[in-house]
Amino acid sequence: MSRYDLRFKNVHYNVQNPITKNNKIILNNVSGEFRSNELTAIIGPSGSGKTSLLNVLSGYQTKMIDGSIQLNGVECQEFIQQYSSYIMQEYKFHQFITVYEILMFSIHCKTTERDTIKKKEKIQNILSKLGLSKREDVYAGELSGGETKRLSIAIELLDDQKILFMDEPSTNLDSVASTQCIQLLKNLAAEGRTIICSIHQPSAIIFQMFDHVYVLANGCCIYQGSNKNVVPFLKDLDLICPSTFSPADFLLEIANNDYGNQNDKLREKVIVRESRKINPADVPVDTLSAKKLIKILNTQYVKNEISALIKRNWLNNARDKTLTMLRLAIHFLMAVFIGIMYQGIGQESSNILNTYKFLFFNIFLLMFTAFSSLQTTFPLEFPIVKRENFNGTYSVFSYFIALSISDAPILIACNLIYVTIAYIMTNQPFEFSRFIAYFVIILLLSFAAQGLGLIAGSMLNVKFTLILGSFFLCPFVLFSNFFIQMKDSEKIFHILFNLSFIKYSFDGSMLSIFGFDRSKMSCDASYCHFRWPQKFLNFLHIDDNYYSILIKLVIFIFVFRAIAFTIMYIRLKR
Repeated sequence: MSRYDLRFKNVHYNVQNPITKNNKIILNNVSGEFRSNELTAIIGPSGSGKTSLLNVLSGYQTKMIDGSIQLNGVECQEFIQQYSSYIMQEYKFHQFITVYEILMFSIHCKTTERDTIKKKEKIQNILSKLGLSKREDVYAGELSGGETKRLSIAIELLDDQKILFMDEPSTNLDSVASTQCIQLLKNLAAEGRTIICSIHQPSAIIFQMFDHVYVLANGCCIYQGSNKNVVPFLKDLDLICPSTFSPADFLLEIANNDYGNQNDKLREKVIVRESRKINPADVPVDTLSAKKLIKILNTQYVKNEISALIKRNWLNNARDKTLTMLRLAIHFLMAVFIGIMYQGIGQESSNILNTYKFLFFNIFLLMFTAFSSLQTTFPLEFPIVKRENFNGTYSVFSYFIALSISDAPILIACNLIYVTIAYIMTNQPFEFSRFIAYFVIILLLSFAAQGLGLIAGSMLNVKFTLILGSFFLCPFVLFSNFFIQMKDSEKIFHILFNLSFIKYSFDGSMLSIFGFDRSKMSCDASYCHFRWPQKFLNFLHIDDNYYSILIKLVIFIFVFRAIAFTIMYIRLKR
């Protein structure tokens, strides 16, 4: 295996307070070198900059950074992701997908290999190496903390990455699981990989496993070198480590100023080791841009990603039936309830205003349920999508397309259940073409509303999208032509009516029920003013063409989803 040594010099990173606009220094001109065949630990107290250093070196954080980061002597900020993977502290999985399915999904996305046997062999080898062979059929939600960590490592070994960054791999693990996890990382490093992990306070046993130790305090490096050299290094500064102390604990106490402010003296004494001689064959090439271009041009990559994501989403939904069954049940029960309330009104001109209200209620209900269907999906999946996208498992485009396609069958089924029951129970015209025309309008309305829900979910976190999401719908409902007619409003508001997809959906519903030259309606009262449906449409100034409404709704669908995709892309690439 080729050697991949990561060297950084005078790396400076600061963040700006959004209120005071003052800059806070996170990393203060730190330098060092992390080598292949070594397990490196970045140690330090809370707030010392451990995770920030990992973020900077891995390319996860790219703004407000100065300094040089080199891979085998070549500046690598632009292509470090080509050779590395970042395993974050909070590593979440879909709860109802098995270990084997998670690995098969990842290998399906990351490669164009069509030989299923080879894929399975590689997965089995990795499972065996990480001690997960007996757990391959277990759901991710049932794994222990240690098994979850090992699974996260297994995913990144599928495409044989040369450098692994891990943030706090022993967090939330007991001492035995922590030791096993670090031993696994040491074994992987011995195979030629460069493995760098942050750790808050390692035990004495774990500390001895690290080949290289890098200690941070207040954003500065106060020690780097072998774990065996810590005690002599401190002794030179008259800092004697008690025999009963672990060197790691003693270093942390010094970093916390328990023995006075010694950090400046330690910082001055730190020496960055010299780089090893570079083999020309090990000089990396900036292939990240090329790889991205190949993935874009090679439709096989995109197809693999989308098909794998759709399969995962369907598996997850099929095994966690609660939400799907709840959506279907709500549409069924509401259809029956509305059917009973407005029973038999469809053929009588004396009930034409009730039909008018019935149609608007349908618009409002189905718009809201569609809006809510994917409103929280992206915020809940954000940690998973952020990690998988950063590590190159799939593109934002593939995720977005798969998310939209995965929910489409459920959305269509919910609308079909509701519209069929409500249409029949309210005795609307029994003409198949008219029913299809109405159903198409409802379907396009739902897809448009779902796109608006994706916009809300892409912009906000779970809490705020639930609280504020519904307000996205208010302007569209207000200018729907139901509460006030466009003809009766001030001209300044006409543009808002023309921008309301609910208005077009409502007009399309009215046209599908009362338009298409519908014949004279029956009247069971002494006088019915709107026995001719066209007269009612003229009264409401609904003079738009049905097919032009379809085109406008399709445009709304594409515009809303394009906006949602853009916001989602910006959030994930931040």
